[in-house]
Amino acid sequence: MITIEHIYPKAFYLAMIKKSTRYLTLLVLFISLCFCADAGYLKPVKANRSGKKSPIKRPAPGHIIAFKIPQQIGSEVIDETNHSIGIAVHAGTNVTALVPTITLDLPTSTVNPGSGVPNNFTTAQPYIVDGLTFYSVNVLQARTATPICAGTQTTIPGDPPTPAGILGWEVLDAVTNTWSPAPGANTNPDYQTAVLTSNLNAPKLYTFRRSITVGVFVTWDSYTDLTVNPTTPITGNTITAPPTVTFCAGGDPGNIAGNPATGGDGTTYNYQWQISTDGTNYSDITGAISQSYDPPAITATTWYQRVVTSGTCIAKSISIPVKITIQNALANNTITPPSVVIFCASGDPGNIAGDPVTGGDGITYNYQWQISTDGTNYNDITGAIGQSYDPTAITATTWYQRIVTSGACITKSISNPVKITVQNALANNTITPPLISVFCAGGDPGNIAGDPATGGDGITYNYQWQISADDINFSDITGAIGQNYDPPAITATTWYQRIVTSGACITKSISNSVKITVQNALANNTITPPSVVIFCAGGDPGNITGAPATGGDDITYNYQWQISTDGINFSDVTGAIGQNYDPPAITATTWYQRAVTSGACNVRSFSNPVKIIVQPPLANNILTPPTPSAFCGSGIPGAIIGSTPTGGDGLNYTYQWESSTDNTTFSPVALNGSGKDYTPPSLSVTMYYHRIVVKSGTCSIPLISTSVKIKITPPLTVNTIGSPLTTTFCTSVDPAIIPGGFPSVGDGPNTYIYQWQSSLDGINWTDIPGANSIDYDSPPISVTTSLRRNVTSGACTVPLSSNIVKFTIINSPPNISANPVAPICSGNKATISVASPDPALTYFWYTTPTKDFILFTGPVYITDPLTASQTFYVEASNGTCSSPVLASATVTVNPLPAAPALVTNPVSTCQGATAVLTISNPQPGYTYNWYTTATGGAPASANTTFTTQSINANTTYYAEAVNSSGCVSATRTPVNVSPIPLAQVKLTGTNVCPGEPGTITSDNTDPTIDINWFATPTSTDILYTGNSFITPPVTANTTYYAEVANSCVPAVRASAQVQVIQQLPTPVVSVESAVAPNITFWWVSVTGATGYEVSTDNGQTFTAPSSGSNGTTHTVTGLQIGQSVTIIVRATGGFSCQLSSNSAPVTGTATNPLIDQIFVANAFTPNGDGKNDVVYVHNENIKSLKFYVYDQWGELLYVSQSQQNGWNGTFKGKTEPAGVYVYYLEAIMNDGQQVKKKGTITLLR
Repeated sequence: MITIEHIYPKAFYLAMIKKSTRYLTLLVLFISLCFCADAGYLKPVKANRSGKKSPIKRPAPGHIIAFKIPQQIGSEVIDETNHSIGIAVHAGTNVTALVPTITLDLPTSTVNPGSGVPNNFTTAQPYIVDGLTFYSVNVLQARTATPICAGTQTTIPGDPPTPAGILGWEVLDAVTNTWSPAPGANTNPDYQTAVLTSNLNAPKLYTFRRSITVGVFVTWDSYTDLTVNPTTPITGNTITAPPTVTFCAGGDPGNIAGNPATGGDGTTYNYQWQISTDGTNYSDITGAISQSYDPPAITATTWYQRVVTSGTCIAKSISIPVKITIQNALANNTITPPSVVIFCASGDPGNIAGDPVTGGDGITYNYQWQISTDGTNYNDITGAIGQSYDPTAITATTWYQRIVTSGACITKSISNPVKITVQNALANNTITPPLISVFCAGGDPGNIAGDPATGGDGITYNYQWQISADDINFSDITGAIGQNYDPPAITATTWYQRIVTSGACITKSISNSVKITVQNALANNTITPPSVVIFCAGGDPGNITGAPATGGDDITYNYQWQISTDGINFSDVTGAIGQNYDPPAITATTWYQRAVTSGACNVRSFSNPVKIIVQPPLANNILTPPTPSAFCGSGIPGAIIGSTPTGGDGLNYTYQWESSTDNTTFSPVALNGSGKDYTPPSLSVTMYYHRIVVKSGTCSIPLISTSVKIKITPPLTVNTIGSPLTTTFCTSVDPAIIPGGFPSVGDGPNTYIYQWQSSLDGINWTDIPGANSIDYDSPPISVTTSLRRNVTSGACTVPLSSNIVKFTIINSPPNISANPVAPICSGNKATISVASPDPALTYFWYTTPTKDFILFTGPVYITDPLTASQTFYVEASNGTCSSPVLASATVTVNPLPAAPALVTNPVSTCQGATAVLTISNPQPGYTYNWYTTATGGAPASANTTFTTQSINANTTYYAEAVNSSGCVSATRTPVNVSPIPLAQVKLTGTNVCPGEPGTITSDNTDPTIDINWFATPTSTDILYTGNSFITPPVTANTTYYAEVANSCVPAVRASAQVQVIQQLPTPVVSVESAVAPNITFWWVSVTGATGYEVSTDNGQTFTAPSSGSNGTTHTVTGLQIGQSVTIIVRATGGFSCQLSSNSAPVTGTATNPLIDQIFVANAFTPNGDGKNDVVYVHNENIKSLKFYVYDQWGELLYVSQSQQNGWNGTFKGKTEPAGVYVYYLEAIMNDGQQVKKKGTITLLR
């Protein structure tokens, strides 16, 4: 266990001697927990072995919080861990009697030796606080370097060996006794100083040291005193860069102006210009020995400097170099999406990796990440200016992209977008039970309605219904994947629920469960009859015993005994509601049963019935004969139906059937004679049958029925009639008598019944009224007629027909006529037809009335093509006789018109225009049709003229003539219509300043073509004719129009605009950063601007920005903290009238570069003692803040937007365990700078 008491943020010196090399190491320990003066320190304490949570606390001794001596260089370093104090002094300092001033943290503490007591620090000296805390105090002297002359530089070697870590040389300010980074390249093992100065008439002491940074620890060594002796240095060795110092791909820099040198020997100055391709290694430029230098064209970034010498004892002076930059175009601006790009409801996307951009200045790339909610409109993300970007958690679909600028490449390079999709969380997963949810024994539940789920991908929802027998363990129902679910019939209590997934929402959403209850079916409802159940005439049955029922709700059973006189219809017995029942005496057969209900089983369960029988005597033995019961020749009678007897047991009767040929002597039938009914076999003689009811139940006296007779009549044979000698006639006739012969068999001669019949077709016969004799004398007939005789006898009612006698009458066909024939056009066929043709007749066609040659046979005749009028003839025939007179039909033939001629053929018209086609010499009464095809199709027009559609390609139309008879010319006349290409012209507009004329040009190069210019699209007033047109002076954007003269021109004239150039918008300037020694101003790019000019003297003079003539930033360097600069910016364009107004003056003040350092303690002890219980964010320059704390699994525990609020080590009111936690903060400083920081916090308890 560790208890925290009184920790102070301190640093300490560690004196070491290794390999005879003496150096001083300064270690800064960033383990402090807060900036408060009343902090604590880590102190081991023995664990509480009793199991109690409270640590053992003892009073802590005091501590040294300051140890000062007048000769020290820089602050002392107090190491509370090793209880040592280090102090550095200049080389040669007398350390034998130094007087320290000691400050303790507790007013009651004492130190020995005391404060103000001289001490010899040649070696480390001990100091003890409160007799308990020991400190070792070391005073170490800096080493001495070889002196140099003013105006020169030297190398300060670092203590060997070179340590690992980040190196940094520092120089001591002798006035303020503070250290600051040494100028120039200060991160090498050795340090090459800048050109150093001296006092005017006395040497000047410089003190250097080297820092070594490893992680969060910093140490120092190589303390060195350097004496600079006074000289007269060379001054004025400054060179001025040409106006343009940044080029793309290559360029020819302007003259580099060199100021005349001063100082040195004051007489002779030797100039030598040097060149470098890396800014480090320079070489002399042959012949470049003038005060100024004009470099040649270059294709790579190049540095120039001037070296000046004067006299022999004075160090050479090297000017500040001028860099001419050749920048490559920006490239490789691509970003890679994180591994997961689809989330459900929300998500924290992983890092979007951005490839390192190439091109630009190759050093500084200004990244700006942008965000969009629609993939189209993007906004900058505040503070997202790194190469890669780790988005914050999102709750909606979001797009990201990165824009980059660098150096002179100020046109923003936009990366590919990355889309992070957020699907809504699943919701509305509720299900509704069916109307009936409780069943008896089993049941088929109704549909379980599921609400449509929402969220997910909004398109596809994966439903899965589940089933459970205990409402705990659910399993999927195969195939049940719909929104709703209609369960099948069930026999046990069952629970149902629905799970849903959709899109990225793969965590299953589980609905409420629905319970369908099934109670056991009623069972064991059985009753036992008494010992005696059959009585004669009447009796008193014994007790009917009922078994106890089961099922239902297993608690309450509702019994009800019922009675019936037919075993079907039962009625409740009043009061009989017990488990058993004792019936009263009865006189008729009676049934008893028991009904039971229980719980949801409200449909009565009926027991087996118990029947108590009372039997009557035998009766009702009656037979019903079959239908028919008489047959011709033989027959198979139907069943003889016996009535159901009464009496006996009413169920089982013993029968015996008997037969007889005389209705007197009966004997049992051979087969099937014991049934209730009897079906006799096939009979050929008359038979008699009766039935005996032998017994039933206890009744055994036989009961004999009356007999039934089945009669058999012999069949008829022989029925013939004679025929007269003549049976065919041409007119009506009275035939002779038809004699009939005698039939045979049947029921005999006196039973024959005759019926003569006639037929006109030999198929359909009708009875002749009154013709019932053996012979028949027919009346006169005028149509072909057939005659025959039918005979029946007794049961032989199916007539026996005789042979047929036919009398034939033949007639001639009547005269016919032909239908009128419409006139036809020459070359066509005519259709001639018989009026009202008879299908029974044959029609013959002729060209002459003498019937020389048969043209065609049939009622309709289609002629060959005719060119002249002609008459045709036709007659009818029945095969033997023809119609007396020929019918005639005349066909009239009209001539065809000639194909029409056109006024013009072929025809040309301007492309896109229509053409008018005209018939030449049109005939009165004629119609002229126009077509788009050579044959067939519908007419496009019917007139002597025809206007085509717009013509853009060669097109052929066709014309035909139709005369007043409707006859069409034999052919169509083609006419080809071809387009004449349009004379196109393209115009080029221009931009001018207000009040100036503009020149608009056409692309015409043909001297034979004239171009006409107009003020409007439709004007007919020609402003000018020629290839180019100089407009009048314009003050507003003006459009002019042109077309080719005397030619086919487009419907819309070509146009070009003279645009009036507008003054550029005024730049809006702001301070981008103001950290000493630099202030950088920034302004938004002005649309249309080609460059910018800045002024730092209130607009009196303007120069190009430090970022280049077309840059959007300007940096002023060499400023002291608190120094202010005011800037004015104006935009320039390609025209003088585009120069913008001056921007509003903007002032920036250089601030301390360390003011924005933010501190968060890396450990705290929230144990409620009022010390270090809360971890805060520390800085006095924070404008707004977002502070987050997460556990090791990434769960967000704490969020704050105020510095006054900190984390107390709890989450949702519960204390968090000891361990390491992660913080992340985003701060906006007072100067607008965004700072992001993350780290760990150790929670100690």
